[in-house]
Amino acid sequence: MQMTLKNILLQGLVLGDEHIHSVKNVLSDEKNNKIIISVAFARKNGVHLLKETLSKFKDKIELFVGIANGVTSKQAVEEIIRCGISPYLINMGTVSRIFHPKIYLAFQNEGIHIITGSANLTYSGLSENIEISTHVFLEKGTSNYDVLTEKIESSFELLKNNHPNNVKKINSKQDLNILHEDGFLEDEDIKDSALILSKTKTKNPKFIPAFPKVIKTKQLTSIASHISHNENYVGEVWKSKPLTRRDLNIPTAIKTNPTGSMFFKKGLFSNIDQRHYFRNELFSDLTWVIDTNPNKKHVERAEAIFEIIVNGISYGDFKLKLTHDSRTDSKTYKQNNSVTQIHWGEAKNYISREELLGKTMILYHIGANKYQISVE
Repeated sequence: MQMTLKNILLQGLVLGDEHIHSVKNVLSDEKNNKIIISVAFARKNGVHLLKETLSKFKDKIELFVGIANGVTSKQAVEEIIRCGISPYLINMGTVSRIFHPKIYLAFQNEGIHIITGSANLTYSGLSENIEISTHVFLEKGTSNYDVLTEKIESSFELLKNNHPNNVKKINSKQDLNILHEDGFLEDEDIKDSALILSKTKTKNPKFIPAFPKVIKTKQLTSIASHISHNENYVGEVWKSKPLTRRDLNIPTAIKTNPTGSMFFKKGLFSNIDQRHYFRNELFSDLTWVIDTNPNKKHVERAEAIFEIIVNGISYGDFKLKLTHDSRTDSKTYKQNNSVTQIHWGEAKNYISREELLGKTMILYHIGANKYQISVE
C-alpha cells in the first residue's frame, strides 16, 4: 500500500516525455471508473489530440476549463461537445486571478492515477512546449487515501455546485454561442482576445462577479487589530455605523438614481473631524488633482487600491476613485457634514446588496496606496 511515482515528465527537455503519451495512456485504461480533467486553457488542436479517447470514455469524464483568459477558444469547446462531453467552463470574473489548475485524474478500484503539472489541453501544452508534470499512482489503502480522494472529489463538487455565477455547464452549441457572443471565448478563425469582467461587445453586457477568494479571517485581524488609529494610520482606520441604502447605493424607489458613491462619515470614530480626517490625514499621501472643469475647481480627485471583502470572502483589488470638496464656506462644510466620498466603480456589484443592510463597513490601511474594505 503506497504512492508510486510513475514518472516525472520533462517535455521539451527529454525526448519521449511528451505529455500526450502519458495522458492518453492513463485516460484510456479500461479500469478507469471516473476521470476528472481540469485545465486552464483549451484549443481545438489540443482537444483533437485526445479526441478518440475523450469520445470513447465520455460517460466517465468530467472536464473543467478556464475561460475569459485570452486563450480558450470557442472551437475547442465545440470539439469537446462533439466528443459527447458537457464541459464546465470557469469564468473567474476578475483580471487579477485566473482558473489555472492542470490535472488529469483517473479513478480505479485499486487507486488513482494523477498527472499534475503545467500541461494544458492545447497542442503545444501536450507535445511541444517545455512542460513539467508528475505522474503518480495513489494506491487504495495508502495512509490518508480516503481523506485525499474525498478532498479531491469534494473540491470539484463544490466548484460545480457552489459557484453558479462563475461555473457553467455547457450542454449545447446554443449555450456555447451565448458565451462567445458575450466575448468570453477566443475565436481561432479571427484572433480577438476574449474578455474579462464582462467588458463585452453585446448591448446588454452580463455581469460576472469575481470568483470568491478563500481567506482566513485571521488575516484581517492581524492587519487591523485595533479600533483607534495610530499615528501612521496603518491598520483599522475607520468603521461605519450600520449601513444604509444610501451607503450601499441600493435604490429606495424605482425612479431613484443611485449615485455610485458613498460619503465617509464619522461612523464609530467619534473623535475625528470628518471634513478633514479622510482628505488631510488618512488619504493625504495619495496624488490629489484639481478637477479641470472651471466650475468644479473646489473638487479634488485621487485614486487608490481597495481590496473588497464581504463576509470574509475577498473579491479582489479594485482601483477606486475618491473625491473631496475643498470649500470651507459651503453649507455642507459649515454644518460639519462629510465632504469626502468614495466611488464604487466596478466594485459596486459587490457592495450594492440588500443582505448587507445594517452590517458594518471597516476600512483598513495596508500601507502606501493600498486599503481593504471589509463588510461584515
